[in-house]
Amino acid sequence: SATVRSFLERAGKPAEMPPSAHLVGIVAPHAGLMYSGAVAAYAYRVVEKYPAETVVVLAPSHRVGFSGISVYRDGPFQTPLGLVPLDRELIEAVGKACPDVRNFPQAHAREHAIEIQLPFLQTVLPSVRLVPMVFGNPSWEVCERLAETLAALSASHRFLVVASTDLSHFHSEKEAHALDGRVLERLRRLEARPLWDDFLAGNCEACGAAPLVTLMLYAHKVGVREAVVLKYATSADVTGDTNL
Repeated sequence: SATVRSFLERAGKPAEMPPSAHLVGIVAPHAGLMYSGAVAAYAYRVVEKYPAETVVVLAPSHRVGFSGISVYRDGPFQTPLGLVPLDRELIEAVGKACPDVRNFPQAHAREHAIEIQLPFLQTVLPSVRLVPMVFGNPSWEVCERLAETLAALSASHRFLVVASTDLSHFHSEKEAHALDGRVLERLRRLEARPLWDDFLAGNCEACGAAPLVTLMLYAHKVGVREAVVLKYATSADVTGDTNL
């Protein structure tokens, strides 16, 4: 709790948004807190201004390969800050509406990309409920179908979407800035398909490429036309090592 709150305090006041702004989602990193926490805090400070009852976390699978998307249905998540209950109603609605979503518990057993977001959510949204979704090896069409499903359900359910992703790995700081800069520019303009093509061509990297693109598609479908980049950093900002 002290670690999370210290990151939030260091992030300062939430970024100013236009008076008509409505937050539909955030992108947040999922490396260990010492690397990702200071960056994630900028997004979660904004979440404090736009409280949601439910958060849909979209995350990649780091350890288990499978097709489609898995949504965990078997009970709450636990962190040192307590339990995070599931939004079972929304989970069932997503499962019924999107044929690509299924329950594959093995995908969640050792996956950290969802769990790293939870202490921030528990701090800024103490009563939050969770829809935890892990992506296996989805196609563009799978991402589109889930985005369409979420857009349709947003008319009757109030939720925030979190895309959990880091960007490039194992490059010098100069190379990382070049690769990551392409992602950030595509993200700012919500250019989902060009970004997907860039990932396939190796022009940039993100371990949560499919969750990120799905959030961008969803945002566009509910009327959002641009994103705001609040904070960007690399591991060199923590370790001082600019070589890797």
